[in-house]
Amino acid sequence: MTSLKYWVATMYKGGTSTASFRIEIAMETAVMIRLSRLYISSYINFQTYYRDYMSIAVSTLLFGLQNWTLTIQL
Repeated sequence: MTSLKYWVATMYKGGTSTASFRIEIAMETAVMIRLSRLYISSYINFQTYYRDYMSIAVSTLLFGLQNWTLTIQL
């Protein structure tokens, strides 16, 4: 729960989405790293990999999109 509190505080602290964007990318990367052993396995087919990627990685990024504010820096 600490990471969620940190994420919300960072997102609203500066009033821009730059910090929030970096945190969302880090969260998505962490998910993919944890699942990388599964993805390189020969026992998983592409369809399973694709559905897993769409449900985990893309949903993580889309969750962050609803909270981002648009700035020229992006």
